[in-house]
Amino acid sequence: MQAIGGKPIDKAFPYLLLIPALLIGFSILLFPLINGLILSFTNYTLLKPEYGWKGLQHYRNLFQSKVFWEVYSNSLIMVFSSVAIQFFIGFSMALLLNAKIRMQGLFRGFITIIWIIPEIVTALLFVILYNKDFGIFNYFLTSLHVVKEPISWLGEPVPAKLSLIFVYGWRGVPFHMVMLLAALQTVPHELEEAAIIDGANRIKRFFAVTIPSISHIIALCWLLSIVRAFQDVTQIMTLTKGGPIHSTTTLAIHVYNTAFTSFDMGKAAAVGVTWMLFLIILSIFYIRIISKGEDL
Repeated sequence: MQAIGGKPIDKAFPYLLLIPALLIGFSILLFPLINGLILSFTNYTLLKPEYGWKGLQHYRNLFQSKVFWEVYSNSLIMVFSSVAIQFFIGFSMALLLNAKIRMQGLFRGFITIIWIIPEIVTALLFVILYNKDFGIFNYFLTSLHVVKEPISWLGEPVPAKLSLIFVYGWRGVPFHMVMLLAALQTVPHELEEAAIIDGANRIKRFFAVTIPSISHIIALCWLLSIVRAFQDVTQIMTLTKGGPIHSTTTLAIHVYNTAFTSFDMGKAAAVGVTWMLFLIILSIFYIRIISKGEDL
């Protein structure tokens, strides 16, 4: 290719145009990642901003800490339980809206309202709903004589954990519904017709045609929802602040408390690194699933 003046375009010029984007990417993504990794090997604190080398001591202390494993357990239980709720309800709604029913647009708009409400508004709404004295949940449960006394939803370990799982599940339903509804509309009609000709009923067609056709979107929904749920701080801090007794403390809350309450940036960075490694392993597992699906 030649320029207007007849001279060949410098082959290095396109790469030079990438330099500003690479610098921005380095400053926003790579630099904090490297800095956090270095911090995890130091005793750097906000009260004593000096880099003293500690090696793997933070990691040894973490793996020997009961609180750390409790936090990891809380994160896994709450994240995977809530994402499972999001997926099954969202998928059910997507299947319903993919069928020919009246007022599809109204139902889609109504469900997506949940998605556009700010997280802090959602959290404050559920603080009122979960209130032990005048919350609507306790009102209905006591009115129907399901429970004799009001439940302290956010004041006891098990109810608090269940309450947060419900909040996360409720809020994530629209994302799964939209993604899976779009995926369902791309399922080839030829495969459906071929399955009908072969005598397959609805259930067989669903598992033999529909699920394989949208499996990569299902995996993507799970991965994005899991990563998003691991990162949430707003709803837990508003509803329970990680309590009672660490019962709802997740990795994100643990990192926040360690860094900005205990001011131990080195230890917080070590927790963040273990968290990052877990998500990397999860992402690799996801990529392998997608690769196998494409090879079939």
